[in-house]
Amino acid sequence: MFGGIWMVLAASGVDGSTRAGILGVAIVVPAVLVLLATRSTRATIEAPRQLPDAWRARLGRINAAQAGSIGVVAVTCGLLGVPSLIPVLVCAVVALHFVALVPVFADKVYYWAAIGLGAASAVGALVVGYSAAFSRITVGIGAAACLWACAFVLLRRRASSAEPATTPN
Repeated sequence: MFGGIWMVLAASGVDGSTRAGILGVAIVVPAVLVLLATRSTRATIEAPRQLPDAWRARLGRINAAQAGSIGVVAVTCGLLGVPSLIPVLVCAVVALHFVALVPVFADKVYYWAAIGLGAASAVGALVVGYSAAFSRITVGIGAAACLWACAFVLLRRRASSAEPATTPN
């Protein structure tokens, strides 16, 4: 779902058939990834994960901090007259959110998501001065790809080991 939202951001940087193509990708890619990831192989069975105590409360606090931080970013960038930095900084906030998820779900795959989101944010920051639209495209596609890859790994693991999902709701 969130990958699709980032792709909508990317589509806002282009017009016409390119926009339609990006939005089409936002629909097709997740569907294909879910189909591929959930094909049961049973070849790499892992023991079910035990989530740490009070993980729901910790997740709630992390999500609240992320939402608040995104609000602060949006308001601050708007007041400072640099709305083109909003996607870049929101992506950085989401990257930090994934770092915080590692101990909550005891899963290092979230580090990889954080690294990818951080890279998307950094590249977007580098090109924002050149073109705000190109920055939105870069951040949007990069963030979507990272989130989809993370979801694919988690869904694939779940399908192959029948363990409970560790993706946040």
